[in-house]
Amino acid sequence: MSMCSNCKAYGSMVDDNVVMPCTNCARESGYVWNGVRCLGAQGNGEVTPWELARIYYELLQTQQHTTHENNLSILPEESKAYYQGFVNGG
Repeated sequence: MSMCSNCKAYGSMVDDNVVMPCTNCARESGYVWNGVRCLGAQGNGEVTPWELARIYYELLQTQQHTTHENNLSILPEESKAYYQGFVNGG
């Protein structure tokens, strides 16, 4: 798998090889780890659906380069309820 700057910063690497890609590359490539869809890495291993929702919510709050609707269209089903919880103040 090729290495983007996010994979280098947040992915799991072994000797300059991507073992687990960043969340963006995992989403774009449909990455599978041990036979199960993987949501990508964020520094300390694979992110959970809750963590992925938090990442997208915090990006919107800090960078405002997207919308809630766009984030919901990108997130996998298992993360959408968590994201809605953040939007609703939870």
